[in-house]
Amino acid sequence: MNEDCWLVRADGVRIRVGRRGVMIGRGAGCDLIVHDARTSGAHALVWQTPFGPELIAFGRNATRLDGVPVEGTCTLVHGTVISVPGEDLRFECDPGATGVPVWVVAVDEEHPYSIYRGTVSAGGGADDDLRLSGWPAHALRLSPRGADLSLRLGVDALYNGTPVTAGTGGEARIGDEIRIGETVLRILDRVGRGASRTG
Repeated sequence: MNEDCWLVRADGVRIRVGRRGVMIGRGAGCDLIVHDARTSGAHALVWQTPFGPELIAFGRNATRLDGVPVEGTCTLVHGTVISVPGEDLRFECDPGATGVPVWVVAVDEEHPYSIYRGTVSAGGGADDDLRLSGWPAHALRLSPRGADLSLRLGVDALYNGTPVTAGTGGEARIGDEIRIGETVLRILDRVGRGASRTG
């Protein structure tokens, strides 16, 4: 998540768009309260997704981005003016920020799985986050670390065709394959800040 994203009011007051986002509206529970009867209690949410900053418009009356009415979810870029009834806000964010890196893994390319926060346990156990047929419980741990993806094997496996023992760890690269039994998990892609689409 980019820590340098802000909503800037006309008077220059800046509100950081943090982990939980900024709720804009008339309601007392909103992060940014707008005193205009045309604004809904919870009118819009500005937040950061793994793919970059977004606005979700909830209000009855129009939310506008750079003067254009919008509905639902919209991507935000640096310099966008967000208008709700009674308030114009400028969105400021590092122009190169596209969110946190998201790693994409899959057994087959039709069913990818995204990894972008926290450690993911892959295996055949009931409490594994990614359950893979034929794998023992807790066979692999995948942990995003900045722009990198760390892995640690809990069992013996083939890593890019080379036998490795339980406890082996390292940094994953796009194109890597982990085979346990007949099932192969592939590291397909990485998108987001600091990402390179070439292995």
